Amino acid sequence: MKKTLKIAAAALLVSVLIGSSYLRLPVPVVAAGQLEPNWTFDDVVEQMHRDWIGGTVKKEEMTGQVREFNMHIEEIEHELTDGVKIKAWAYGLEGQPATVPGPQIRVKKGDLVRIVIKNNSTQPHSLHPHGITSVDMLNDGVAHITGNYIMPKKSYTYEFVAKEAGTHWYHCHVQTSLHQDMGMYGSLIIEDTEKPSWDKEFTMMLDEWDTHRDPSNATAKPTYNYYSVNGKSGNSIPDMMIKEGEIARVRLINAGFESHSEHLHGTHFVVIAKDGYKVPQPYNMDTVNIAPGETYDVLVKGRDGVWPWHDHNSLAATDDGVYPGGMLMHIRGSGDDKFNPEANPSLMPVEGHIHASDDHVLTTNGDPLFIKEKMTYNSEEWLSASPERRAKIHDQNMEWGQSIGGVYNAVSGTWSFPSNGSTIIQQPSESPNGAHPNHQHKM
Repeated sequence: MKKTLKIAAAALLVSVLIGSSYLRLPVPVVAAGQLEPNWTFDDVVEQMHRDWIGGTVKKEEMTGQVREFNMHIEEIEHELTDGVKIKAWAYGLEGQPATVPGPQIRVKKGDLVRIVIKNNSTQPHSLHPHGITSVDMLNDGVAHITGNYIMPKKSYTYEFVAKEAGTHWYHCHVQTSLHQDMGMYGSLIIEDTEKPSWDKEFTMMLDEWDTHRDPSNATAKPTYNYYSVNGKSGNSIPDMMIKEGEIARVRLINAGFESHSEHLHGTHFVVIAKDGYKVPQPYNMDTVNIAPGETYDVLVKGRDGVWPWHDHNSLAATDDGVYPGGMLMHIRGSGDDKFNPEANPSLMPVEGHIHASDDHVLTTNGDPLFIKEKMTYNSEEWLSASPERRAKIHDQNMEWGQSIGGVYNAVSGTWSFPSNGSTIIQQPSESPNGAHPNHQHKM
């Protein structure tokens, strides 16, 4: 009886597992249980002759819709985290700003994908659909082979049939070591035709940055000092909201040039796909090593509390050497602590000064995020407060606002926090314009 290609895929998984730290898990035994003990290399060769992925799929063979994406390339200033801004090169959708990562291209299996790109930058660029095997050579975006550079002020159109459902991505393939490192990448998701059974979905693109890099020196080797998820580092990375009992599909894509050991606290995740293809059998892990260019799809079940998901190379969980930061995400469930306006913030060490050379720990007056919540609560309480309480609110907000670097404007009655751009409006009696106690958060 002839063996299917699934046997070869399972064997490949076993070989990968044997060469990795996954030996501590029973995965190789499970995967090996799907192999027939007498399969041969000839069986695989014969199967590949009959049915193998790869090769141009002509657009006449599309079974879905034509999905056109009009994009542009720009040179931008990108903010990694509060106050840390860098030069970047980026993709954007027509009518929208270019961003890092670039816009997600999301289509269904069988669609004809058409990407029209206008290059508004000063450098030649391209777009390589990473992991897509149905393209012909001219649409693969490797300009030094085809000569199809997108020169400044010029446009180019890429087309391919989305054959394989899964997690893929795209990036510039012109001097890749520099252009990709400058932020030229985005996710490319090909959905299956069936309706998903999971509750939520997240795409997380991993990368590392040298904030001192000069893009005019293409041969300079980067020294990475910031690490990002979806273009943001540390506290600027939004939490993944997965309520207790919900199942989320998380698509991990390594768009950088270093390997990252992604570890989840409080629960395990289930690996369901790698590099856009289903694994022969799902398996549980709490740490997955993802190399440059690789993708993993995992399922996560929400639970109570707030749990970190971070690179277990803790150097990559820092902002310019200061922990916590960098490649540090959080899964927030339904049982996390709520803001208690009656509580007082406890002293907290200033990160980066915990092991200060002057033999004592430098502290703040409390968690800055808690303080801002408390100041907001105080300002909203102002409307119904007694004169005595208003005096206390004023003194408390003055002390706390200054302790976390806030700047108070006595004319407008506002506190501003330059480090992250948040503003709290308070003390309406001190404002000639009658400012109302509301706030704008851009934390």
